[in-house]
Amino acid sequence: MPDHLRRPRRAAADNALHRACAAHFTAIYRLTPAEAHVAAALALGGRARAIAEARCVSLNTIRTLQGRAYAKLGVTSQIELITELPRLWPQKMQEN
Repeated sequence: MPDHLRRPRRAAADNALHRACAAHFTAIYRLTPAEAHVAAALALGGRARAIAEARCVSLNTIRTLQGRAYAKLGVTSQIELITELPRLWPQKMQEN
């Protein structure tokens, strides 16, 4: 099957993972929906500029949400967020 036909299925799986991660961050760490969306996108390897463009908001807005989310999650960088994901979301990490 050509690659261009596989991408939508991958995108749907990524979207489902993103939604699950954001929901977990909201429920457990009391992030606002916007903070959780940004944190989930960053945890899954997203870039702040791309998140800002996708949400049609400024990069400064994303940086503010990022800082608030990091404070609530107890991390200080995207690298730390990614490496701490098993601690922050242990149920999902045990499934994989």
